Amino acid sequence: MQPTLSVYFGSNRTYIAAFGSSGKGLELAYVKTIPQIVSETEEQADDVQAAFMELGDVLPQNLAFQHLCLPIENVFVHQFPAVKTDVVEDVQQLLALEIRQTYPMYSLEDFTSFVLPLTPCLDGREMMLAVLIDKKYLHTCEMVAFQLGLPIKSTVVSQFAAHAALLYNYPEQAENTVIVFGIQEHFADVSVLRSGSLAYYGLLPLNAKTNIPELFEQELEKLLSEYIPFADAAFVYGIGLTPALLREIAGTLSLPVQRLNAFRMMTTPLDPGDREYCARNAHLFPPIVGALLPELQAGEIIRF
Repeated sequence: MQPTLSVYFGSNRTYIAAFGSSGKGLELAYVKTIPQIVSETEEQADDVQAAFMELGDVLPQNLAFQHLCLPIENVFVHQFPAVKTDVVEDVQQLLALEIRQTYPMYSLEDFTSFVLPLTPCLDGREMMLAVLIDKKYLHTCEMVAFQLGLPIKSTVVSQFAAHAALLYNYPEQAENTVIVFGIQEHFADVSVLRSGSLAYYGLLPLNAKTNIPELFEQELEKLLSEYIPFADAAFVYGIGLTPALLREIAGTLSLPVQRLNAFRMMTTPLDPGDREYCARNAHLFPPIVGALLPELQAGEIIRF
């Protein structure tokens, strides 16, 4: 793999990392976070652009391109009944109708979109998932990234990037049914992978009074009654995860629970201080690691 940069425009910080390859797989060559963020309502993001211009002087010099990752809270995610056709235009027309009905202030042309199928529910229902990225927000992120002087190879969304990071770092889970909880400040993403294919995606609102372990237990009960016959394991990541909360979740759910370590299967030449930082905060980096990996179900994704 050519040396590559990955940028995650998180909701609380912006994460930057450079990767290369070694005989053992991916190698982490550089890591940094900055407090400046790209707001979904800000079209210029001058402070982030200035910070990125300064980064250009300290990044590794042999980088070939960059991958971008956007926070899922800044995109729309919509589920709708699966379309029994291979014609892209049929899917596009149905999604345009869904947008008009659900988000009447928008049209399909306002978004860069991708659609992928979900595995069938337990009752046989088949659904599709659409991810809609506002073109103005995407343009702002791209303009910031251009300050680094590297071509953009791909743009992905955080929860789906985390899926790729999970299966890279935990190859023993490739054929299993795995639940992924992404805990953020005001919500938690919940998704399920069955043998590497998406079976479910949901969003759980959080507030200061939310009992997260109980909420996840209720979500697990729903999943087992409607979407999957069993689950082998659960992985948790995100800015809202703490060691104490991880212990509480593991003690509440009736399946093995682990912190998602985004660097588990990587080597690095970084100094001891950076290694310690990465070990302590590995649960924050699944989106940035997954952004540079091949997308799961890439052959089934419809883009427009």
